[in-house]
Amino acid sequence: AQTAPPFIPIIIGEGGQDWPAVAAGSTLFLLPILVFTVLLRKHLLRGITFGALRK
Repeated sequence: AQTAPPFIPIIIGEGGQDWPAVAAGSTLFLLPILVFTVLLRKHLLRGITFGALRK
């Protein structure tokens, strides 16, 4: 498993961009973040608003 920054130069390579690979890598990188946000948005918003209203 690699993080996104080291993975990007590998898929770009010396011969130019392989746009389907870049798109697939970006999708795989963002998918867990989006799922986490959608599933926990109620709790995230509650925590953000609670912190903003507190004095």
